[in-house]
Amino acid sequence: MLIANTMILMMLVLFILGSTGVGIEINKRLNINDGFAMPIGLATILFTAQLCYYPIQYLNMSFKLLAIISIVILLLVAIITLKNIKDVVLNFKNHYLIFAGLSFLGYLFVFYHCFIDLDYSDSVMYLNYAAQNVNIDKLNMFNLYTGKYGAEWDGLYLYQGYYHLMSFCCWLLNMPKQLGVISTSVDYIQISTWLFGMLYSITSSLFICNFFKEMKIENKVVNYTLLVFTLLFSNFYYWRVVFAYYGNTYRTLFTTMLVYYLYQWIKGNRNYYYYIPIIIGASLACSSTSLITVFATMVCLMAYLFIAKKENAFHDLAFFVFPLVIYACVMISKQRFIIGLAIGICAIIYYVTVNNKYNKMIVNGISKVLYDHGKLVFYIIVPIAVMLISFIIN
Repeated sequence: MLIANTMILMMLVLFILGSTGVGIEINKRLNINDGFAMPIGLATILFTAQLCYYPIQYLNMSFKLLAIISIVILLLVAIITLKNIKDVVLNFKNHYLIFAGLSFLGYLFVFYHCFIDLDYSDSVMYLNYAAQNVNIDKLNMFNLYTGKYGAEWDGLYLYQGYYHLMSFCCWLLNMPKQLGVISTSVDYIQISTWLFGMLYSITSSLFICNFFKEMKIENKVVNYTLLVFTLLFSNFYYWRVVFAYYGNTYRTLFTTMLVYYLYQWIKGNRNYYYYIPIIIGASLACSSTSLITVFATMVCLMAYLFIAKKENAFHDLAFFVFPLVIYACVMISKQRFIIGLAIGICAIIYYVTVNNKYNKMIVNGISKVLYDHGKLVFYIIVPIAVMLISFIIN
């Protein structure tokens, strides 16, 4: 047990350092000083892994190939982290780390005394998703609830790279046992629940600290009091403790990050522009429900940009949603290949010819209509269309 716990903690430290190193590299290139770099770094790693995993997931290829790709990503993360190692250490020299650390210790205490009821939650499904893909000849070829092999389950749940990264970690932490270096194996359930639960708790706490750092409340007592209460009420209700390892729980974090950085971008911090697709991609990598939450957020953003007559609204939105387009094309084409292919071809044509004069002419025409009639479109036509579609579907 001690060896297994030590190995999980070592992997957690590697995740923290690696995510921080990647986050620092991104912030350097974007000239951003955003406090703790780990949250955006972890989002980048998850998004990158998902992009690399799509072909393997779609074609139900071998776990061995997924492991090779994951190792390559891990090596790249290590190189970037070592390159920025001094900045990684300095990034944690921040008094807000005390609050994040106390929150993490509180999480460990509470989770240790909790009980995960497998009969009354989706834990069986998600734990199977991670565990049964380890060393499998064809990814996802089993029922996520029963574990029965032979065919894919619901396609909506098959393109979350977060769970395949979890599978890779289960495999990696048991390699010493397979190689005969140690005699102890690490339970897949322990890796999934503890490692990724702790990773969520730390990432969430550091993001909340970044938020309060940006708020710049002059009264320190008020600032720290609000910070403590936010950490308590955000990270310590049942779902975010017992089910912290769920991709859905990560989705709530990335949705919050998405809204926050969209606000920063709208407020005038232009460099946060490049955070948006990264966070959307990470959210989709963790939870299929992000397809709905991200779409809803983008529709609200679209309404604001066009009604407020913001310049380049169409191109900005197209840039933000390209991870969503990729995900939708992959998921739809698995069920309706022609439709998915058609959407994919249209998306490729747009992104490749984005600066073409004909593309600009079409986009400017669409934008003019939306600028002129934004309230009619987004306050009346879109809500009515959504209601009608929901009635038809039901």
